Amino acid sequence: DTSNTDPAGGTNGAGIVDVRNLSVPVDSEVQIQFDVTLAPKLGNGLIATNQADLLGATKLADSDDPNINGRADPNIAGDEDPTVVQIISGPDFRIEKISTYLNGDPTVLLAGETLRYTITVQNAGTEDATNVTLVDQVPANTAYLPGSTTLNGVALADNAAGDSPLTDGMLINAPGDPTPGAMNAITPDNVATITFDVVVDPGVPDGIVLSNQAFLSAIAHGIANQPSDDPRTEILDDPTMDIVGQLPLLFATKSAALEVDASSPGLVDPGDVLRYTITVYNNGQVPATVVELFDNVPANTTYVADSVTLNGLPVGQPDGGAFPLAARIPISSSDLTPPLPGAGAGILSPGESAVVQFDLRVDAGVPTGTLITNQATVYSAERPNLPTDGDGNPTTGPEPTVVVVGDAQQLSIVKAVSVVGGGPALAGVTLEYTVTVQNIGAVPALYVVITDDLDFPNPGYLAYVDGSAAMNGLLNGVTVAGSLLTADYSSVNGPLQPGESIVLRFRAVVDPDLVNGTPVTNLARVSWNDPLQWAEASVRIDVGAVPGTGILSGTVWHDADFDDTVDAMERVLPGWTVTLLIDDRAVRSVTTRPDGVFVMAAVLPNYLSGEQYSLRFDAPGSGARTALLGRTDSEFTDGLQRIDDIIVNPNSTFAELNLPIDPNGVIYDSLTRRPLPGATLTLMDVAGGTAIPGSCFDDPAQQDQVTLSSGYYKFDINFSDPACPSGANYAIRVTPSGGDFIPGVSELIPPTSDTTTLPFNVPLCPASIDDAIAATTQHCESQVSEFAPPTSVPAGSAGTTYHTHLTLNDSQPPGSSQLFNNHIPLDQDLGGAVSITKTTPMFNVSRGQMVPYVITIDSTFGIDLTGVGVVDRMPAGFRYVEGSARFDDTELEPSIVGRELIWSDLSLASSGQHNIKL
Repeated sequence: DTSNTDPAGGTNGAGIVDVRNLSVPVDSEVQIQFDVTLAPKLGNGLIATNQADLLGATKLADSDDPNINGRADPNIAGDEDPTVVQIISGPDFRIEKISTYLNGDPTVLLAGETLRYTITVQNAGTEDATNVTLVDQVPANTAYLPGSTTLNGVALADNAAGDSPLTDGMLINAPGDPTPGAMNAITPDNVATITFDVVVDPGVPDGIVLSNQAFLSAIAHGIANQPSDDPRTEILDDPTMDIVGQLPLLFATKSAALEVDASSPGLVDPGDVLRYTITVYNNGQVPATVVELFDNVPANTTYVADSVTLNGLPVGQPDGGAFPLAARIPISSSDLTPPLPGAGAGILSPGESAVVQFDLRVDAGVPTGTLITNQATVYSAERPNLPTDGDGNPTTGPEPTVVVVGDAQQLSIVKAVSVVGGGPALAGVTLEYTVTVQNIGAVPALYVVITDDLDFPNPGYLAYVDGSAAMNGLLNGVTVAGSLLTADYSSVNGPLQPGESIVLRFRAVVDPDLVNGTPVTNLARVSWNDPLQWAEASVRIDVGAVPGTGILSGTVWHDADFDDTVDAMERVLPGWTVTLLIDDRAVRSVTTRPDGVFVMAAVLPNYLSGEQYSLRFDAPGSGARTALLGRTDSEFTDGLQRIDDIIVNPNSTFAELNLPIDPNGVIYDSLTRRPLPGATLTLMDVAGGTAIPGSCFDDPAQQDQVTLSSGYYKFDINFSDPACPSGANYAIRVTPSGGDFIPGVSELIPPTSDTTTLPFNVPLCPASIDDAIAATTQHCESQVSEFAPPTSVPAGSAGTTYHTHLTLNDSQPPGSSQLFNNHIPLDQDLGGAVSITKTTPMFNVSRGQMVPYVITIDSTFGIDLTGVGVVDRMPAGFRYVEGSARFDDTELEPSIVGRELIWSDLSLASSGQHNIKL
């Protein structure tokens, strides 16, 4: 009879089981079974006891749990043990983090806009948690908006450095319990909400990805550094990622699993078949187009024919054993298949993914311990080439997928760095390093120890922040001796199991005396097994760099002394355009500042993608007929106004991507001495009287080049064509634009050599008496200055020396093939800018009579004219009266040649009249 059983009865009101009127025959037993439901929230380790009473007319016995102290002795009163259950409970946190855009289009994030992160934390477990902390760093390429951190809608004070309190870690709580650090389970209002705002750096280009993740710790409950998850993606525990601009946001993972385990269970052996799975996600707001996937068959494996599938659909079958991915295959997300995409038609829809699978067989005879390493690449029209990620964790960067053959112990190690509080890694800032070690083998790894020496390789560059090192969020097993950090995992936790990871975090301060561009490198090493195995990983960040991206910078200037160094008196060149090319496609540009310096920040790394980066330098107003004026100077491949084969690593700065130009000279106005734009220069073969072909120049546009406002010109002759032999004579022909200047050589400042004279021998000039600057021993200059001579330099003096007829050869280029500071003047067609009249008050004269004359010169040219000559031809029968001539009432005697009176080197004011009286 169970009618007296009451779910709400008993001493605790939790229920009573009452079974009556039992009939138990001799030598028999009765089994009573019932279920109880534990309270939804209990403390971990709590002991729940339960004991039944057997009653007749009186109490006959208590129940006994034979698993405790054995069976009860009926002859000993009270020997019965109650049934004991130890409660295992704990908090279980759900940490979600999303982002919203506070300016403009809520679906598109642009440079300079404000981004709000919202983190929600809920304890969905079975135990209340205490001392719960949350840590979150400001992402690279953003700046924290001061005072924007809130907890449950209440603004929080920033820390002493003016950063969000999240950067140092802060206690959180839900609204239901205001106790700092309290996160209760299964209670109303048990969701903590944290927000903070960042501003995207104004100068970042479209395509920069902002990645941010919060980490929660509740150490008393065994929880350390639990990452936040972006609930808007399919990827578990992934950082919250936003892309600047209206572009797709791609991520690709690659994993391997045993498909056919032919021998040792759970181990990869020769003959086993591996199934690779590549998942490509588009977590952005717009589609990715022309999406393709490339992969190679790794060493020590063989492709299993007809095994490639896209979203479960066979690809390229039958393939005859030829791996389709080696030639790239178009891929589309599962919402668009079937049918399979055609060539160039691969599309990944927003919020969707594509899954590619294929099988590889491990080759016979592959020894134990062999690493099968493989990494695929995703191509698209909108984004840089994307390598697949082997561990599925976007925060550790794209690693290859590694499979270990046999039962060998094998660990992987990666290292990352960030700036505490965000921003660039300036001298004196605090860096946070993260070392991640994973067991990628199929067997436990023994004796695992991580070490990190902050003084290697550069002592003093980093100073450890006391108390900052933690292994999996705990201090256990971590020791610091001087600059050496040691995290002994196995001494605390035993072997590292397959697939498990260790995360070591610590902080260090950059030496405040380091200059921008100084590389700060830190290396971590993990050792394991006996005999010892080890692996290491390093991360470098340049002082001034922004984590995750690179900074390209340099200077453009006129390198007058050819030493590739910006000297104090050399002209820097503002307003030049510097363009980044990816696979020869222009993607972004900056201009040089007033000091000639350019800075291109937030450049995405290409060290893994295989894309070719180049920089192109263009003068203001340049076009198809503008000559290239100089060869770049950098650590990469230099060319005329171009740097190729640039490799950008994360956290890097390149401050010496320079363009020192060295033009041959300036085309200028012989009167004003100002540079002349629009002049066309042609290099002629004197012997043939023809223009040499463009192929004779390193820059074909230098033939028939047209000058810009600077007046610069340059001929990089290379003697590569029979039409331009080494040692021949060449003439420079300058053709002015329009009708304001007179074609041909200047009469006001005639050349020192032209086609009417012997050629000037350039190869013999350097450091000779004809070299205006002997100090530049490998080059020849016509004039001392790299600038056109000012009006203070007299025409025809050494300061205006130039040559248009040259002997050039390839014996020591450019010193033997180019003449420098060879400034070439052109004469203006003055037209009516200067007028001259001659008058006398007398109409009839007799022999012997003195006749006065007045010569009036009017100038409306607008500038002072120097070197002006006036010639007066006396009529027959007249003779000049010596000492009578006056120029502007100042005695000035002419030269007399026959019947001509000649006044030379006169100066005329920019406007007004001048008189010669005689």
